[in-house]
Amino acid sequence: MTRFLLSAALPTGLISAALLICSLFSMKEAPDLLAVHFSGTAPNGYATPWALWLGCTALTTTILGLFCWFSARGLAHGRMARFRAAAAAFGCFLLAGTAFLLLRLNERAPDASQVSLHASHVATLCGGALGGACLIATIARPAPRTTAAPAVPGALSIPTGGAAAWVGTASLPLLLLLILGTAAAALLLCGALWVPWLLPAGLLVFLLTLATASWQVRADAQGLTARSLLGWPRLRVAAREIEHAEVADLNPADWGGWGWRVSPRGRALMLRGGPGLRVLRTNGTVVEISCLGAEYAASVLNSYAGATPNAATRTPR
Repeated sequence: MTRFLLSAALPTGLISAALLICSLFSMKEAPDLLAVHFSGTAPNGYATPWALWLGCTALTTTILGLFCWFSARGLAHGRMARFRAAAAAFGCFLLAGTAFLLLRLNERAPDASQVSLHASHVATLCGGALGGACLIATIARPAPRTTAAPAVPGALSIPTGGAAAWVGTASLPLLLLLILGTAAAALLLCGALWVPWLLPAGLLVFLLTLATASWQVRADAQGLTARSLLGWPRLRVAAREIEHAEVADLNPADWGGWGWRVSPRGRALMLRGGPGLRVLRTNGTVVEISCLGAEYAASVLNSYAGATPNAATRTPR
């Protein structure tokens, strides 16, 4: 992981810092208000030089910090690591380049209303950010994947007429919950005060956060069940559809990130990396759930794998 951050995050940070530092030199001869938003080639939005620079710096730092945080939690491995490094670099270069470009355009301008933005400026900015992102993707060195072989716990010894069950929870990391909660609150506040159409967006983010923040997972004689705090999405795998269950080292990168995932490979509930429950179904698909206590859950499922509803003893509710 350290090698990946040194080869991806470090050059991204250095290039972004160089652009932001160079843009500081243009502040001396910039007007008190800068043209920062344009309609066509004419400006229609203004901000102070420090507001522009600090805003771009804060957003660049946030993107780079989130990239490092997610990389340290399992996204520094695999083929998609280069793509994620390029995406983070593109965002950082675009923001830092925007501060540099706007300050240079406003430099020595007698009045911000006389500044113009042309298509060539936008093309240069986007092309430079894209070229830098491709460079980062080329030099990035993803961490080698060192996953342990999946462990298949044995079936439990269940007395005649008895039953076994396991109930657990799966939750998003606290930092990710704070980010989603802050985003929802910001959208709702902006919608209530300034832009009404942001209210539905804030409500949608809030509902998505509730729907994915916490899940209840249950393994019993009927099979595997997982449902969110709101009751939807809901996953159900009957015992007769289970070939076997195992404990495996799960990585959100294998499914394209965190959350509820559906693909031709199967379904996954990826809320963190590390040991989790993997269920192989008789139709060839898999179900992966990142939860604590996966070993006992796998033992319960292996005890009832392939059983028909009449053959399995129903777990008391």
